[in-house]
Amino acid sequence: MTSFPNIRIQLITGIFLINILSVCAQTNIRSPYSRYGLGQINSNYSIKAMSMGGMCLANSNNDFINISNPATYSAFDTTSFIFEGGINGIFAQMRNQTTSVYTSNLSLNYLLFGFPVSKRFACSFGLLPFSNIGYSITDSAQITDIGDIKYFFKGEGGFNKVYGGASVKLIKGLSVGFNTSYLFGSLNKIRTITFPESVNMYSIREANETKVSDVILDYGLLYEKKFKNNNCLSVGLITGLKSKLNAKEYILTESFSGLTYGSTYIKDTLENSAQKGDIVLPPYIGGGITFKKNNKWLIGVDYKTQKWNEFSSFGHVDSLSNSMQASVGMSFFPSNPSGTSFWNKTTYRFGLRYAQTYLQLRNSQLNEYGISFGFAFPMQRSKSTINFGVELGQRGTTENNLIKETFALVSCSLSIYERWFIKRKYE
Repeated sequence: MTSFPNIRIQLITGIFLINILSVCAQTNIRSPYSRYGLGQINSNYSIKAMSMGGMCLANSNNDFINISNPATYSAFDTTSFIFEGGINGIFAQMRNQTTSVYTSNLSLNYLLFGFPVSKRFACSFGLLPFSNIGYSITDSAQITDIGDIKYFFKGEGGFNKVYGGASVKLIKGLSVGFNTSYLFGSLNKIRTITFPESVNMYSIREANETKVSDVILDYGLLYEKKFKNNNCLSVGLITGLKSKLNAKEYILTESFSGLTYGSTYIKDTLENSAQKGDIVLPPYIGGGITFKKNNKWLIGVDYKTQKWNEFSSFGHVDSLSNSMQASVGMSFFPSNPSGTSFWNKTTYRFGLRYAQTYLQLRNSQLNEYGISFGFAFPMQRSKSTINFGVELGQRGTTENNLIKETFALVSCSLSIYERWFIKRKYE
């Protein structure tokens, strides 16, 4: 059993990480493509999975909180308690055919907890972002008799997710699970139109805030077939049904004089409304296969698709298409025995992924590619690890006057594994 000082040090480290994450969680992404739909949808998997191209739907381990497939919670040891918290740093170049812009950002990845209830039943809960928006766009046009027109678009905010899930082993090798998630947060979008060359035209500003507060369900299934020499073949399935989220929309439209909102006076309030409505989340389904060899090698593939053409927000349908992602990943653990070198106790991960995003712009569906790698560094005399992962990828295209994003996603997490449920024996 891990000594008390070691537990105390790890808990202090975990609390410190939580404090950092509480600040980082308020930072948004920076992508013009987040203007559409619900913004940039969170990947819903940990750094361990990200380092393998997102491959995780059939991947279970006793120290791995796999929120993508809740059926995997049943792999937790009966005496374990697991915590994992992570942060993301993203560095991106956005360019079209004439210009380029560089951005960087730090944000919360997740806070996850997992523990067993019995030999057949296990639970997990946590906090992570569901979607984010963050953009600032300017444009202009020329109209006869009016002259130059300036457009300014700005968006920030996002939806977060608090989840609780459980898994149960039905029979040998077969587990099912579910996650119940509470979504909350707001998306804030501002559109401003000004007329620099016309003294008779008032500028217009429209502010739109969408708030959501509701519950969604996700389901998972896992089947594992074990062979000799600790070899194992696993098959995982996940699904989520179409969901209607209770939402509120606030719209404030005003006309004002001048070129900058707030610099002069408000002329008129053109609209000040609030309404209740629904945001329809589309259904999805996914599956994966993994093969483990002697607790050293792991290789697997995943595929997931979601029907975003069924998405709507307050009855409005955005120009979204069905999305898909295919992933292949692997991990390698050189040595199990204690006393070997640090690098022989480090886990190495690698992966590739290809995705068709839900964005359909100017008759082009935007694709996304990524290559990733990562490491799990062991902590002394413990199964706890420090996880590090990097993904290099690109999204979009410069064709049809669109934007190509080239990015490097750098992620780090602390995974604390402790044995908290051991019954003490007294003589």
